[in-house]
Amino acid sequence: MSQLAGATAEGERMKKLLPELATVLNGGSNDSRRAAIRAVKRFAKTCPTAVSDPETQAVLIPAVMGCVKDKNVMIKLAAERAALHVLQMKDGTPSAVSVCGCVCREKHCV
Repeated sequence: MSQLAGATAEGERMKKLLPELATVLNGGSNDSRRAAIRAVKRFAKTCPTAVSDPETQAVLIPAVMGCVKDKNVMIKLAAERAALHVLQMKDGTPSAVSVCGCVCREKHCV
């Protein structure tokens, strides 16, 4: 039970750092951007419930997707790996579908 409480506390601390990480992802040096992407990926892997929060997704998804479009291959590949975990596409959970941007729940979204 203490591990669960520790993971929840860690997730809450990490959520406070997300705006700063997003700032680094949008305009830091290449090394700092790669380190920030790795931190985002680690956060998404260790606290998947915190990543599924809409406020967290609103901060992370645009920043990570901006890095996916980067010209630097190392940043692009790291961002793609992080995006898999942020969008929870690797698990096949429904939250990956819910972030497609369409809220109509039509057949193409389900």
